[in-house]
Amino acid sequence: MTPEEAIRTANEVRERYFARLEGPLDFTRSMLSRGPFDQRAGPEVVRERHIACHGREPYSLVQLQAPCERRVEKDGFHYCGSCGCPKAKGTRLDVGPDFYSKLEYPWLACPLKRKGFSNHEPP
Repeated sequence: MTPEEAIRTANEVRERYFARLEGPLDFTRSMLSRGPFDQRAGPEVVRERHIACHGREPYSLVQLQAPCERRVEKDGFHYCGSCGCPKAKGTRLDVGPDFYSKLEYPWLACPLKRKGFSNHEPP
């Protein structure tokens, strides 16, 4: 094996290893960003995330774009079908006054890296 092949193999192994950790690390970072007093992202960030997931602004029926193709519905609530989170109250993509929406976490990653999310990568 040449030195170049060894470096390429080592880089591939490293990327596969860190790819498996990405989801749990993103989840941990999101939970920590909430802090001890349930901090929330600003209204403009929540608005951008809502549009990215639902295709419309919070509390509006006017569609601005198509909803995310990975969004799933269960028991009348919407969830991300791509991130691997369980379908539970704390992971709802819907915004409401009586619960903490997933879209309100100060730091939140999107598997598709869409606008409004902490890991967004502009084209």
